[in-house]
Amino acid sequence: MAQKTIWKRWYLIVLYVFVGLMILGALLPDSNNSQTNTNSQNSNSENQVTQNENSIQENVKTYGLEEILPSMSDFPTEYNRGEAEEVESDNGNLKAYDTNNGFVKGKSFFFSKYEVGTYSVKDYFDVEIMFYEFKKLEDAINFKRNIEIYMKEQGGYSEIKLNVGGSCFNTKEDFGYAGGDVSSSVCQEGNIIYWTTLSITNSFKDSEDYIEEFIEVVEKKF
Repeated sequence: MAQKTIWKRWYLIVLYVFVGLMILGALLPDSNNSQTNTNSQNSNSENQVTQNENSIQENVKTYGLEEILPSMSDFPTEYNRGEAEEVESDNGNLKAYDTNNGFVKGKSFFFSKYEVGTYSVKDYFDVEIMFYEFKKLEDAINFKRNIEIYMKEQGGYSEIKLNVGGSCFNTKEDFGYAGGDVSSSVCQEGNIIYWTTLSITNSFKDSEDYIEEFIEVVEKKF
């Protein structure tokens, strides 16, 4: 009788352990499936990022330099106009910032004006607008980014806010009391960079107040 009771107890213990293991197994997640699901989610996320980047590239319009260049007559008439010049790949600005990867071609426009005072020339304005065409969007973005990095490493400027439409890095350098100042705006639109600098010397006027009218002329072409 005692022997039967012992076997019965062992039978129940084994049964309980077996049932418990089955329940525990059902509750625990399948590690293989979990890993597979995680890998699948990561893969889907990476694919989504790639698709988004490709979508951005496809939706950004690329330009030929000639189609967006303004004519001299588009700019404020009170300024004297210099000759528009071709920008070569060994141009000083391109070499100085080591940012000419993907550069196709460029053009520079020059403007100036001044006022004659009683004893001297004053309020001398000097304006240059540089257009750079790059092979693709990424090249233009890198060009602008490298200039920002260079400027931030060198210092000696302040960032300013301008009412312009492109993706622009706007800066200003002050030469001191009545010495003058220069405002600069490096803008990127698609694969095109348009870089405007306006300096005023021997003047109490502020270059920041005048540079926008030149940038607006350019941005109407996009």
